[in-house]
Amino acid sequence: MARCGDYLFIALSKLRHQDGTFGDLPIAKRSIFCGIVALHLPSGHIVGHLRYLNTCEEIYDIQVLPNTLRPGILNLDNDTYREHKSVVR
Repeated sequence: MARCGDYLFIALSKLRHQDGTFGDLPIAKRSIFCGIVALHLPSGHIVGHLRYLNTCEEIYDIQVLPNTLRPGILNLDNDTYREHKSVVR
């Protein structure tokens, strides 16, 4: 989960049906999707969601990047990552 102002962003993963730990739970019989849900905290209403239909089954972490438009993913395949400074919290 990540919070930004009055909104909470919740990452959801599909249940692993091959794993016996969760396969017998009542929730396993429902259609659980992988994606992100945006919740308005003062009202408790879901105000939006992003649903992965085929390409993603698990989300391990979610972060909010305030005031950022079109963020990119840095990797070691190009030198762009050397131009950015690390942010220490």
